[in-house]
Amino acid sequence: MKIRKLRINSFRGLKNVELDLNDHLNVFQGKNELGKTSIIDSVLWVLTGETLVYGKQDSDNRNKHNLRDVINVVLEMDNGLILERKYYDVWKEDKDGNERFSRTENQFFINGAKYKVAEYFEFIRNSLGLVNELKTKDINLLRALVDYNYLSSIDYKITRKFYEELMKLKSDMELLSEPQYQCIATDMQVLRFDIGKCKNKYADGIKQCEKEIETISSIIKSKEASFNKEVADKYDSLVEERMNLLKSNIYEQSEYERLNKTLDEINVNIHTEQKNVLEALNHANEQRSEYIKKGNELQNEIKELNRQISNNIEKMELRREQGINHYERLIEQERNAKFNAINCPHCGKAINESEKNLYEREKKELISTYQREIEKAKTIIANLNEGNKIANETLSKVEEQFKTVEDKYHANEIHIQKLNEEKENNSKVKELLLEKQKVSNELDLFINNYNNTKLEEISKLDEKISESSGMNRVVSDLEMYRNSLKDLKRSKALLEEQKDLVQEFKEHKLRMIKDNTCKLFPAIELEILEVNDNTGTIKEVCYAKFRDVEYSGMNDGNKKLLGVTIIENIRKALNLQDFPIVFDKFGDVDTINLNKILKTTTCQILSTVVTDDEKFSLKGE
Repeated sequence: MKIRKLRINSFRGLKNVELDLNDHLNVFQGKNELGKTSIIDSVLWVLTGETLVYGKQDSDNRNKHNLRDVINVVLEMDNGLILERKYYDVWKEDKDGNERFSRTENQFFINGAKYKVAEYFEFIRNSLGLVNELKTKDINLLRALVDYNYLSSIDYKITRKFYEELMKLKSDMELLSEPQYQCIATDMQVLRFDIGKCKNKYADGIKQCEKEIETISSIIKSKEASFNKEVADKYDSLVEERMNLLKSNIYEQSEYERLNKTLDEINVNIHTEQKNVLEALNHANEQRSEYIKKGNELQNEIKELNRQISNNIEKMELRREQGINHYERLIEQERNAKFNAINCPHCGKAINESEKNLYEREKKELISTYQREIEKAKTIIANLNEGNKIANETLSKVEEQFKTVEDKYHANEIHIQKLNEEKENNSKVKELLLEKQKVSNELDLFINNYNNTKLEEISKLDEKISESSGMNRVVSDLEMYRNSLKDLKRSKALLEEQKDLVQEFKEHKLRMIKDNTCKLFPAIELEILEVNDNTGTIKEVCYAKFRDVEYSGMNDGNKKLLGVTIIENIRKALNLQDFPIVFDKFGDVDTINLNKILKTTTCQILSTVVTDDEKFSLKGE
């Protein structure tokens, strides 16, 4: 895709310029200030939307002598495309006939058809053969193909990302997704893929493991030295002996059985001696219980009758006050009430006679109602009086019954006292009771001695079990510490493996980048990662070397050769058609580098050279 004809009007100092360009080399020559650089800038402006000075505004391209002139640049390409761009201000007359600025027009045309800016440059990219849109933002791909120095003049991070996309490098995340790096993937992400920090983390972990291994090994050695197997082996037998001792029972002792048997015989003899008295006492005690039960029942009945009589009296008083007395007062009020008669002032006759009759009838009916209520209350009071009369008769009978039961109870108590005296004065029983007390004391002494002896033996066994248990705890502690030691050794081995994997990841990444950069840029050395020889840390960079010389240290001729070489590599990587390449100051390129540039690319080249000619001219192949 090459320019056949170039037409420029009012672009900076250029006015009505029309040029036919060569297919390969085009050098615009003449003295300074003739607009040579403006020619190649106008080409950039139409093809890429920018000029050589990165960030220059469209308004900076106006004709300084007439700012209202329309900037117009037209490129006729060898593939039949006619690319045109216009830039101008629109002025309108106001109501007073004065011209005022309205807006700025920035127009783009392809073969005479008007396009929006995004569609215009997308059409050019598609015409070059760019199939997929690049993901790298903030980069003008068209300028990267036209301006040899563009990629070195923008932020290196953007350029670096662009190169990575061209090389189709796997991202750190994609590399970490490979099975062998799974155990370091999380740490690498947390530490933002900082290989040095990740290695240091694992190294610190290894040191910590070694320190803990040393501490636990020392503890194991100390516990092994204090362990006594003979004492530990006795633990089970001692526990069994203690359990048997706890299960042993005093009832199994022959002496305990003998003393209890003796007590039973004495109790039988006492019972035989006291049988008649005891039977009489039992009968008397049964009678006592019956008298107490019957007395309680009668007392409760007396309480209930008294409560009933009291309630009836309260009800009678209430009926007398709220019934008889109340209605008698109402009757008295009604009888004393007088009707207010109204007489005619003319004839003296009553004029409300009918109302008076109605009033008298209602008064009579109301008094009758009150009298009926009084009769009802009297009837209720009479019934309550009758009820209290019956309740008082019943109460008298119940009180007589209670008195009878009370007398029987006192007589029975005197009988029980006599029987107890008879029981206590039996000499044979007294002898048996003394013998019983003696045997009981002997039994209590035996029980106390047995329990004390048992507790002493259990206490001694507990001491021995505690000592043996301590040895068993040493065994469990040793097992726990040995397991911890194994875990720490496994952790250390894993950390060492992870540390080695980080190093392998680093080398893998460097090899991958090296292989891909050599493949994409075979004639140059492109560095996008830099390894510190002293610390081993990796730094993200972006610079090119040519014959072991960095771009910043090259002369202008080598820079242009390197820039053209990079453009060619990019174009081949994206499988794009030829596109014009521009650079200023052709005179900085020596013959050797010029021949190399012409051999490196078949693209159309536009450049400038300063001569003594008063008018610029076009020179080339």
